[in-house]
Amino acid sequence: MLCRISNTGSLPVDLYLREMPEKAGRVHYAGIANRALGVLKPGETMGLPLQFVPSSIGLLAITGLALYDKTANRLYDILSLPHVFVTAL
Repeated sequence: MLCRISNTGSLPVDLYLREMPEKAGRVHYAGIANRALGVLKPGETMGLPLQFVPSSIGLLAITGLALYDKTANRLYDILSLPHVFVTAL
């Protein structure tokens, strides 16, 4: 899945991807977590490839990831990821 991150603010952001296992559901992030993504200037967009592994079948929500802005010292939950329908493991 390719996640697009856009800076709609007026200041640059210095982003880090953070995994939050305590908020993860039945779909688990399968990539390198807690890593720097770089600076995103106002109006810019970046693509972030993400991979997940389901732990059960059915309609599952993707949760457990956040973006940390080092500049503003602020954590943003990634809330707009899609649900996935898993038919077999």
